[in-house]
Amino acid sequence: MEDVYKGTEPAVGQDIYLTCSRWSLSLYSEPYSIERGFVNIMEVGGEYLVFIENQVDGLGEKIPVYQVYVENAFTPIFSYQEHENNICETGGESTYVKYNQVCENEFFATTQKGMDALVGLKKEMIEKYNEK
Repeated sequence: MEDVYKGTEPAVGQDIYLTCSRWSLSLYSEPYSIERGFVNIMEVGGEYLVFIENQVDGLGEKIPVYQVYVENAFTPIFSYQEHENNICETGGESTYVKYNQVCENEFFATTQKGMDALVGLKKEMIEKYNEK
């Protein structure tokens, strides 16, 4: 496991934008879909532990833009708030569900085992980060 470090950039409380190579929005064919790497959209004003790689060109944007670190399919963003995560079993090959069924979730999973793994990883990462 890699060490976790608290950085000085961006500063605590600073407004930033995040971008991620795993995020996409498909409006070209139905069913329309959003891909977020198993993590829901962040809440404005919420507190999060986010693993970022570097600052990227914001194309003239005044607010700094940071690239979220991604090594696999999961986007490493963890809310400091507790969330009740609904599991929506799909029963087929598709993992798509209606967003209104999971809009309050922090994580998206189709099984309890998967959700337990995501929530366990969140707990582990927040504990590790707070040690430093």
